[in-house]
Amino acid sequence: MRRVGCGCIRCKPGYWLKAGRCYRCPSTCATCKNSGGAAYCLSCKPGYQLKSGGKCTPKPCPTPYWDTNAWKWENAYGKNHFGVCVKCTPTGNHKECCKACDGDTPSTCTKCEDINNHFPMFIDGTGG
Repeated sequence: MRRVGCGCIRCKPGYWLKAGRCYRCPSTCATCKNSGGAAYCLSCKPGYQLKSGGKCTPKPCPTPYWDTNAWKWENAYGKNHFGVCVKCTPTGNHKECCKACDGDTPSTCTKCEDINNHFPMFIDGTGG
């Protein structure tokens, strides 16, 4: 932040300027600016995408696919309490059949599917 007299004329990255004071950008923004007296995101933190109106929203999770070489679901994700995608890291029985998880506890599988018949599988509480 750069001050002249009693107020700022420029803020460090992650902050925006309003009436001579620097304010922190919204938690989802990497950089922002003043737009009509409010924060306007210019770029977003990882896991977020820039939308119209200078807002950062969670990116959609990748779609899982069956990897025939590894014989398991790849790109299995779950959203955490911020709405951000987190890669699943299942443990326990049938972890290769984990197609979705709880983003706050990515080792906990919430959707298991058998690729042979696409039937949902019982989740045994150990993450698989």
